[in-house]
Formats: sequence, structure tokens, C-alpha cells
Amino acid sequence: MNASQDLVGQVVAAGKPLRMNAVSESTVATFVAAYYARVPSADLAHRTPDELFSLAANHVRLAATRPLGGDAVEVTTPPAQGDPPSPRGGNTLITIVTDDVAMLFDSLIMELTAQQRGVHVALHPQITVLRDGVTGVMKSVATQTEASDDRRIVCHEAWIQIEIERETNPHHLKTIEHSLRRVITDVRKAATDEPLMLQQVRRLATELDGRIAPGIPEAEVLEAKELLNWLADGNFTFLGYRQYELTSTAGGELLNPVPSVGLGVLRPNNEQKSRAPLPTAVGERARDRKLLVLTKSNSKSTVHRPEYLDYIGVKQFDLTTGAVTGEHRFLGLYASSAYSESVFRIPVIRHKAAAVLEQCGFSAGSHNAAMTIDVLQSYPRDELFQATVTDLLPVAQTMVATSRWHRPRLFLRRDPYGRLGLLHG
Repeated sequence: MNASQDLVGQVVAAGKPLRMNAVSESTVATFVAAYYARVPSADLAHRTPDELFSLAANHVRLAATRPLGGDAVEVTTPPAQGDPPSPRGGNTLITIVTDDVAMLFDSLIMELTAQQRGVHVALHPQITVLRDGVTGVMKSVATQTEASDDRRIVCHEAWIQIEIERETNPHHLKTIEHSLRRVITDVRKAATDEPLMLQQVRRLATELDGRIAPGIPEAEVLEAKELLNWLADGNFTFLGYRQYELTSTAGGELLNPVPSVGLGVLRPNNEQKSRAPLPTAVGERARDRKLLVLTKSNSKSTVHRPEYLDYIGVKQFDLTTGAVTGEHRFLGLYASSAYSESVFRIPVIRHKAAAVLEQCGFSAGSHNAAMTIDVLQSYPRDELFQATVTDLLPVAQTMVATSRWHRPRLFLRRDPYGRLGLLHG
């Protein structure tokens, strides 16, 4: 059960009306109702109307001067007792006002969890306000019928207030603020550029028709095209894209980003970084004439889920010599739909699954064949994209052979870049 109308009335009456250029008391009531609308009553049960009013008023204060397109972030630890009232126990308050974009709230909670910051209460109202079109100063809470004009901009904003375990070290408070600003920036980049990344992946899929280097099997090209379209059909959360050029130097292979070609979390910045040649094994893989690169990045996602980013590479070739000249790289995370889809319907994976089932040699419809299918269906999809049939076959065979004993098994594989991965357990 969420905050009641009676509680909203008590909060509004608890202090002076919120001063947003002298808005009416009815507007204040509308704002307070929106602010606490989705908060479970249990999370507010131990707060007085004075405390709740103070929290809302504090958020209005921070929101008053947010620049258009900017972020207002404040991390403070008020005294446990005092005036104005502070949250119960004097816990640390994180107050944020920014543009409302997808994946924002979950990403912020994910970052705090990664820092082992205990979250007590989290408020995440979406508030629509009118701001000055030049300065970004907030004029009032907007109604549903109001529209932007030459002087005022209607802004759909996320007003987030998170209470975490008390932290008083100024350095740690600054670190929290810095990390949350980084997450907000990454989320905004990914959300803003998602349509462009989808457009780019579909364009690459189209360009694979008739424009691939000589010697690349037609079946491999077709499968790559189908995979790219499948990913774009809601089965992958695209977070970053970058194009790279591959050149040979005396020190080894060098993969350089193409200037000004990047989207999402891989948007190019103004820093000029000198890049070292790739390690020998990685350089050999970069020159390998395999069209797709499906692996994991060394970096964890700051957006959506706290996992290592999935890496989708599409190599570029010289259409005359067939040499690899570069790569289109997408970073993101496989969507939940990818994990529930049958392995026999997912591009790339389906051929591996069919090959393992065939090489196991069990009769169609037999118990052992059904067990093999269960083993394959239970695999994490990101592992199936990376593992080879040679990796998968002994695992499937062993799991079927020992299924009656219910003993744990651990299978490891070393990926083409020398990293160990868990195949199944």
C-alpha cells in the first residue's frame, strides 16, 4: 500500500508551502502526492510529517537550479538530531535530479550495492516541471496540458532520493557522488544513443549481403546477418558502439578507434591516448578471418546489470585481398528474452546445439537425447555464444552419463584470449 491521501495532507500541513515562485498550496499538494505516490506506506511509517516535508523540500531546493541537460547530485550526512528534522538515525542522503531515462534507477542501486552501501529507503518519483529555457531555473511543477514555449521548457525528470547507511568520511562521500555521476552519464549516453546503435547494427546486417571478403563461407555470412538482426529485435541491450581500424606495426598489431565514430558508453572523448600493440595472442585473433567475435569484455557494466559486458564484434575486410582491416564493436548485455529462448532457435547457438546433439549419437526421442537437450537448454546463453562444439560435447556427454548420481561437476574452458570461463557446474 502506498502513501495515503491523509498522509499527503499531513505532510503539506507540516510546514510552510513549498516555495517554487510562490506556487499555490494546491500545487504543493499535487507535488507532494506525486513525490510519495509510489512509496510503500511501510517505508514511511517511522517518519513524521515534518520529516517527510523536509525531505521533499530539500529535493525542491536541489532541483531549483538544475541546468538543462545537466545533473544535480548531492550526497550529505545530516546530524542525527536537529532542525530541520533529519532522517531517522541520521543516515546518509543521496539526492538526485536529472532527466528521466530508462535503466537509471536500477543502475544507481546497482552501483551502491557494488560499493556495499546498505540502502534503507529509495524514492524515485517522476516529476514534470517547467524550467527557464535559458538558465534552467525551475519555475513550477508542470501540468499534463502544458507545453514548451520560447521561455519555458517542459522537463520530464527523475527525482531520486536514496537513504544509505551513515557515512561521515568526506572523501568517501565525494567518491559516492563521483561514482553516481559517472553512472548517470553512462545511462544517459546509452539511452540517448540506443536508436542510433540499433540503426547501425541493422545497417551492418544489410551490408553483409554481397560485400564480404572472398573466402568467407556464405553460411557464416548468413548466420552473422541473422544474429545481428536477432540482437536488434529486442534480444540485446546495446550500451556502446565503436569502430576500429587494424594496422600492423613493428611492435605488433594495433587496433585504433576511428575518430568521431562511437556511440553510448563508447562515445569518443577528447583525450588523445597512445595505444599499445595488442598482445601476440590477441593480435593473432584480430587477424583471424572469422567474421564474428563473440566474447566478454574485461569491463563490468555500469548500466542495467552488474555483469561483464558482452562483446559483439563484426570484422571488416579488404574486399580485394581478404585481409582484416578493422572491426565494428558493440558492447551490451543479452536481454532476458535471450535466456528464455530455445537454444535451437537462436542464431549461431542453434548450429552448435544441433551438432552436439548429433555427435552424442543418441536416438531421436530417447531418454538420453532428452537429457542432452535439457543440458543444452540449461546453459547460460552468453557461454553458449562463446564456447565451441569441442568445448560443449564432453560436458554434455558427462552430464548425461552421471545424471543419476547427482554429483556436482565443474567444467572449465579457456577462451581464445587465454581467460578461464565456467562452462557448467
